[in-house]
Amino acid sequence: MERFALKQDIVDEIKKDPILYGQVASLTGHTILSMRKVLNDNNSIKLTQLTVLKHLSDYFKINQNDLLDVVTEKDDNISTIFPQLQETH
Repeated sequence: MERFALKQDIVDEIKKDPILYGQVASLTGHTILSMRKVLNDNNSIKLTQLTVLKHLSDYFKINQNDLLDVVTEKDDNISTIFPQLQETH
């Protein structure tokens, strides 16, 4: 399964810049404290919503497509489809 995520260098820049950090938190609806986890995981769909991408594109003066990477994730639906197959310890 593929999804979009912010490029790591963009995430690092957001973490370093307190004003940008606050702006992205506001745009995504996260608190300042919860934003750290969102950025560390970089898997929130909120980070790739159009308003955030537009803001980051304007801020860094780059194309929105240059903000994103395609991330391939392992499809872990087997555990939700067949929960009885999971071992319990």
